[in-house]
Amino acid sequence: MGNKLTELPLNFDALTNLQHRSIDGGLDLFNNEMQMPPRNVCDSGVESVFQYLKEIRRTKPVEVDRRKILVFGESGAGKTSMIHAMLNGKSRLALPDEQTHVLDQHMWAVEGERFQVNDFGGQQMYHVTNQLFFTKSAVNVLVFDINRYDASRYDRDIGDWVQAVTAQVPDAVLLLVGTHSDLCSAAEVQKKKTKILETMQQRERSIVEDIEEEMFQVKEALRGERHGLFSGHRFAGMSGEDLAERHRLLQLTLTSRPVLPKELIIVSSADSMDGIPYLVHTILQYAQNRQLFPKTVVPESWAELEKRLAESRDGPEHFLTYEQVVRMAGEDGLTEERVIPALRYLHLVGEILWYEDNVMLKEYIFHKPSKLIDIFKAIFRHDIAIFLTYGNEVVRRVGHMTKQQFRLVKSRFLKGGQMSVGLLRCFLSGVCEDRESLTVVVSLLEKFELCYQLPDSDATPGLTGPSALLFLPWYLSYKEPSNLNRMWPPNIPANCRQLQVAYLFPSVHPCGLFERMLVRLQRHVT
Repeated sequence: MGNKLTELPLNFDALTNLQHRSIDGGLDLFNNEMQMPPRNVCDSGVESVFQYLKEIRRTKPVEVDRRKILVFGESGAGKTSMIHAMLNGKSRLALPDEQTHVLDQHMWAVEGERFQVNDFGGQQMYHVTNQLFFTKSAVNVLVFDINRYDASRYDRDIGDWVQAVTAQVPDAVLLLVGTHSDLCSAAEVQKKKTKILETMQQRERSIVEDIEEEMFQVKEALRGERHGLFSGHRFAGMSGEDLAERHRLLQLTLTSRPVLPKELIIVSSADSMDGIPYLVHTILQYAQNRQLFPKTVVPESWAELEKRLAESRDGPEHFLTYEQVVRMAGEDGLTEERVIPALRYLHLVGEILWYEDNVMLKEYIFHKPSKLIDIFKAIFRHDIAIFLTYGNEVVRRVGHMTKQQFRLVKSRFLKGGQMSVGLLRCFLSGVCEDRESLTVVVSLLEKFELCYQLPDSDATPGLTGPSALLFLPWYLSYKEPSNLNRMWPPNIPANCRQLQVAYLFPSVHPCGLFERMLVRLQRHVT
């Protein structure tokens, strides 16, 4: 760990008894600028490293470049206007109806470099889908409105976003940008900058101290487990194997810390364009830093498969079947056994999505991840009030509902988050409409814990196939149900016992926690 390795010997897989990271030794490649294999492969374990090296020997190593710029922050922070200024070199403030929904993507050519720029919508319901596009090979630009900022907004504007990104990419590279500087005095900006950076560093120190303390306790527990651990110890009852795994995960967390900004960049996207040139310069400096973003070397066969899949994105399909991809790879001499490690790697770096662990979804390769945006935009709509009218031609043509049926479907959806398959077809009209696509979409929503299927109902209107309802807690009304006190009395009846579980979060609970918890709990209560 931390011994400045950049590559492993090509015959390293001859060490057949090698274990992946343990408390007493093993393969530990953390905190190295690994290029061959790339960090994504190293972090996936010994088997992935061995498969990579074998494929390199079969073909040859080639360098690939997939750096991205991810721009995110609270809704209304000025992200889209800032991106307009960066990409076009002039001011064009986003209009209210240009608010980003889910994600907008742009290609940016600057000083001989090309980047994909992802502009994430800031609304809460998009936070879960945003995580699909977080990747190690990205400069993460966190944007907030410094004019409306005060200390009480730290978590909302900054802290929660840092937590969301680092939960997916622990060693994420972060830039912090305050917008609307033209509306603040210089003294006010400086005061806020100093306090924000102090808070960010203090939070990071606190996290590291907590990790180190827990690692000490785990080591103490391991010694006790071998010599008799006293019953009151925090980790009493855990096996040596579980304790070693706990230590490994803590070590991973400790050595994969985010690259936090040492300065706060202040910009205005108005006509003055204050700070925009410096922001562009800083992003390029970060992106070209080989310590932060080592060059990526992959087997030529993996690069060729990636190229093939990229070329197939011009087609109308939202996804390819697993068999189609295996046949495609077979034309270049890749056997199915060799295709699987390539697909795993391309999934890890975000070039495709392949959910190998899902019985349904493992049969499909989502070779156009950005096209999933169209599906999410169609379902998590910003124009619900306008869309859900019986005068909408799509509702009548696709949903096959009478006016009375439509009223019931609309009421169920807006009051209880219940969506009939007929209504789902309406939402996805023009995006994906065939039966197979609808089935895959539902499986995706379930995989992301965005919905679950309710038991079949003979009285579900607006269906052209089997009776079914989906429950999307993201659309659930926050109004207290009228029957709450009857179903869950304030005073516990004498013949009942109430189980309560309290969990205290270090700072704030993860966005979407309760909506996703509702979906996950469903399998245990039906």
